[in-house]
Amino acid sequence: MPHIHSHDSPRQVDHFHAPATDPELIFHRTDLAKQVARDLKSPAGAAGLLLSGPRCIGKSTFVRFDLLPVLQADPGLHLIFIDFREVHPGDAGRAINEALIDALKAHDGVVMRVARSLGLTHVKVGGLEMSVDQASPTHDKATAALLKALYARAGKRLVFVLDEVELSRQTEAGRNTLLALTGAAHALNLALGRGPGVRILATGSREHKLRRMVTERQEPFYAAKLMSLPPLGEDFVEWVRARLPVLHRPDVRLMHRGFDHLLHRPRELMSVCDALVEADLRLPKAIDEVFLLMVGRAAEAGREAFMMRLSRLSKRGLAMMCTMAEFGPRFAPHLDPCQRRLGELTDRSCKGTQEALFSTAEIESALNELAAQRLVWQDSGFLFEEPRASEWLLALNPLELLKAHVEPAASLMPPPGLDFPTLPS
Repeated sequence: MPHIHSHDSPRQVDHFHAPATDPELIFHRTDLAKQVARDLKSPAGAAGLLLSGPRCIGKSTFVRFDLLPVLQADPGLHLIFIDFREVHPGDAGRAINEALIDALKAHDGVVMRVARSLGLTHVKVGGLEMSVDQASPTHDKATAALLKALYARAGKRLVFVLDEVELSRQTEAGRNTLLALTGAAHALNLALGRGPGVRILATGSREHKLRRMVTERQEPFYAAKLMSLPPLGEDFVEWVRARLPVLHRPDVRLMHRGFDHLLHRPRELMSVCDALVEADLRLPKAIDEVFLLMVGRAAEAGREAFMMRLSRLSKRGLAMMCTMAEFGPRFAPHLDPCQRRLGELTDRSCKGTQEALFSTAEIESALNELAAQRLVWQDSGFLFEEPRASEWLLALNPLELLKAHVEPAASLMPPPGLDFPTLPS
């Protein structure tokens, strides 16, 4: 089941947490969570707040274990949380409405029950007039009507937290429902003036996509505040080091360098440290050397997994990946420059003769293949899911890569026994 929760009681905050996660293994940033909550609840937060940060740097952990508890502890808020990573892309629009419906069910209070028993068709609650039937929790009601009904029933500020909101925009239904939600929230806030109103916080991994959402008028978070989540830094590294047995602690400076090399991804650093403890080394010099080796291998493992996924692509899909890396933000697969490069790569790698450029259908097929393999993010533009993909692809010769692609998939992998590089000084 996807994580879609609606809570009104501070006692229920544990329902937001993954039950298998040990709270002792969480590095908390409570002060940062309180600051984000203040920004969200401020007048400037009425337009929305978008929290950006690269993948795997701890955004969702921060949201679940720090921000949600801070918001949940405020008795003046009704909190609704949706984790779009656990919602099928085709169900994103329905997930938003289902969250509203579930919250409405929890607030089917005295006013509505009395209205129905008396046969009334309209009631006024909190200065808002609504139809009793409109407030009924059925799936065919519009998002705006559901939001208005929920606000009237809850009688307090509604706060939505949408984790990885970009994932809700991969279908037209998801984009339209998100736009309906933010538009209805804006209209309700205008109608209420200085009333509690609605606040929406969303997180995402693609800052330039989020920036477009706040700068373009037709986007759902137009005029919202965009905030970059500060990456975990020295205090996190020292917290991890302090939790290691004294005899298994690398030099703190090496740990800082290692964390930089791992792109500030907390889970990767903690995995390296777990492996270091299991190795049970006792000499400080050996610990430092093995730590560096493990960091190099952890970083290289991502590239190897990426190369393995490339080996499973069609030749057309692989050519598309190479062209994306070469063109960068100028990548436009339907325009002549990209089509010529795609044709050049495939022709040279297959026959060495010039043939027709890729058709529109072929381009769409290749892009769909890459999206299905979770190699690219496809919305109104195209981006690699892996931030280091361009770097890895550009380090290769595309023509040689395409040539190797007709050979066994293992030819794309580094040869056995390849030494992993250690960190630079």
